[in-house]
Amino acid sequence: MTLRSYSAHAFRPAKRGGPWKWLIFCLGVGFIGGIIVANVFNIRKPIELVVTTVQPNQNPSAAIVNTDLEAQAPPEIWSEGENISVRMPQPDSLVTSPLIVEGLARTFESDVVLRLKDDKGEELVKTFTTANAPDAGLYGPYRAELIFEKPRARAGTLEVFELSAKDGSEINKVTVPVRFE
Repeated sequence: MTLRSYSAHAFRPAKRGGPWKWLIFCLGVGFIGGIIVANVFNIRKPIELVVTTVQPNQNPSAAIVNTDLEAQAPPEIWSEGENISVRMPQPDSLVTSPLIVEGLARTFESDVVLRLKDDKGEELVKTFTTANAPDAGLYGPYRAELIFEKPRARAGTLEVFELSAKDGSEINKVTVPVRFE
């Protein structure tokens, strides 16, 4: 009978994978860490808007730079609660189909209802759009295109409002008088 001696290393399992495990582990940790660092240090900076205008009978190369936006933007018509505004069309504007309506809204779920009526109160078109608000409770711009048949009436009204979540009534209504071609 022959006796053999074994060392402690003889009963260890063989190494599998070697350095590849560490390489994959380090790549995974680096990728996840990079995403976390990118999100933590991502600081969004506001954009400064500079409006350049050209006055009538003025050379376009001699444009005036004006940072006072209220002086350049058309006046907005606001609802009584100041939750909806209409920037376009302006009161007593001559309108045709399609009618582009623009403004700001701060409404429940950013929903805005638009309705065009003739001077007899008959509805020509009714639709809705959603304001592009960055978060709940903030103003967001909206834009809608109203397509309608040319009415016999020469004048009418554009109504922009929201429907109450409580009872479905029309609230925050803006009424803009318009003229038809």
